[in-house]
Amino acid sequence: MSLYTDASLIMYPSGYKEDKIYSLKPTDGSGDLTFTRASTATRVNAEGLIEGVRTNLITYSEQFDNAAWVKTRLNAFGSGSIVNAIEAPDGTTSADYIQQETGQTTGGAVSVNLSISGVHSWSVFAKASEFEFLALRTRSATLTISYFDLTNGTIALADPDHSNLKITSFGNGWYRCSLSDEGGALANRFIVGGRDGANETVTPERGVYIWGAQLEASVSATEYIPTTTTAVSVGMLADVPRIDYTGGGCGKLLLESQRTNLAIYSSEFDNAAWAKENITILANDTTSPDGTTNADKISELGTNTYHALSRAINISAGTYTISIFAKSDERNYLIIRSNLSGSNVNTTFDLLNGIVTYNGHTSASIESYSNNWYRCTITSTSSLTSVNAAFLPSNTNVTNNNLPTYLGVVGSGLHIYGAQLEASSYPTSYIPTTSTAVTRLADACSKTGISSLIGQTEGVLFVDFTINSLADFGTPLSVNDGSTANYIWLTIFANGNLRAELFNSSGVQATITYTGAVVGGRYKMAFAYKTNDFAMYVNGSQVGIATSGTTFSGTTLSRIDNDITNPALYSLASQSINQTALFPTRLTNTQLATLTTI
Repeated sequence: MSLYTDASLIMYPSGYKEDKIYSLKPTDGSGDLTFTRASTATRVNAEGLIEGVRTNLITYSEQFDNAAWVKTRLNAFGSGSIVNAIEAPDGTTSADYIQQETGQTTGGAVSVNLSISGVHSWSVFAKASEFEFLALRTRSATLTISYFDLTNGTIALADPDHSNLKITSFGNGWYRCSLSDEGGALANRFIVGGRDGANETVTPERGVYIWGAQLEASVSATEYIPTTTTAVSVGMLADVPRIDYTGGGCGKLLLESQRTNLAIYSSEFDNAAWAKENITILANDTTSPDGTTNADKISELGTNTYHALSRAINISAGTYTISIFAKSDERNYLIIRSNLSGSNVNTTFDLLNGIVTYNGHTSASIESYSNNWYRCTITSTSSLTSVNAAFLPSNTNVTNNNLPTYLGVVGSGLHIYGAQLEASSYPTSYIPTTSTAVTRLADACSKTGISSLIGQTEGVLFVDFTINSLADFGTPLSVNDGSTANYIWLTIFANGNLRAELFNSSGVQATITYTGAVVGGRYKMAFAYKTNDFAMYVNGSQVGIATSGTTFSGTTLSRIDNDITNPALYSLASQSINQTALFPTRLTNTQLATLTTI
């Protein structure tokens, strides 16, 4: 049997663009699936890093002669200053030379005015010429300025209001200079060229080379994004499919239901929204699961008591999941402590061995990420209106609900990133927040008008998928007429049942169930249908048959879904689709066994 030859539609999540998942077959585009998600999101990319959305808010990021940039005490571009003067870090001749204006003894500058709020990162590529220093100034209300040595590749002077200052070599004398700051309305962001040091008088007609400016809502600079007339965003934008690489291997199409992260400042634990008890927070202390230096450290004080980072969050009655990314340092145990169940209980996570050693909540899990990071998760049902969530380092394995009390060692602790509280019985992909809760809307993938690709009187539905969670009712694959009048569903239930069901104008014609599916399990599921001849196979084995029932006629079935989107009757379990296929004829049982063997 050749899967490619016999199938009428094959979706393998490799090729995609905004709004679209390309099908391997048919090749004329008639089987390409439409993808929607009306919000941004995150995924784990091929490098094993959490990837979200990044935006360069600066326009004309490589064109400092443009009117978007204000020039102060500089020779006019085209005379003393030169456009496209030398080769830039990307290999093109697009770097500009900015020169101190004749007769000036104060550093010249190019600047841009942007209204921003919250922590932002500012960066630019620079290369020494007559001047050996570059200064980056932020804010218009006060002189907040730091200096970068472009000869030695060092920070010459760090302003106390700036954080996460870096100077990174890009070869051929180029450095990327970056810092973060918390800006305000109409904050000025300056690139200053023409000052030899913090207190040194300058001389005129000297300059530096600059290229590639970036301003982004981040605590550290990320990969450079070039812009022209508008700000540019890249990554998991609205309606961009998420090909997810969690756990390694080939990419899978990640489909999740709508979720809201109620934990504000989800990765800014130094913010006052988080209460610190016998600890300090070392902000941006190490590389996080997203690959940038924005993970914080819970650092103990030298007191003989417990050490905790916590906050109270308003909720409604229901089931909630709390999660956080953690990495061991001097302390190897993280405790998540909450009152969701009505009293304060612990769950202990061993960050060296990646295991849960004690669980006082309803359920708990620990998931490995790159560079020795783990995502630690607890779930419980609550009747409260406010939950107190606490994250505590521990020097011992706590296997009860007591607070871990011990003499802290100043500076000892562990690293954390990405806290999340969501109304759910399972964790979903990380949703970054700042000053407000953030909602990620549901993923949906479907195609209408394909009755010619769907077997009507007979056929096979096949899906290869991984269960990330179990919901009341989720559907990794269905074909239907756009309603509940005619359909074939391959479904997941919260009790671990996988089910195939065929329903037409005469009612339910066939229902076959497989029991025992688990979260994290990969399943190859196929349902074959033909009048009085139905069969379901899971992972190479026949799990049930039905010998009585009718199918469809004409062009009744016209739509394929990798979730229930029309009609939106049921909650969508979180799932990762490895492959989907339709066959217009019923395959033999031997072929079905081969098709579903892992």
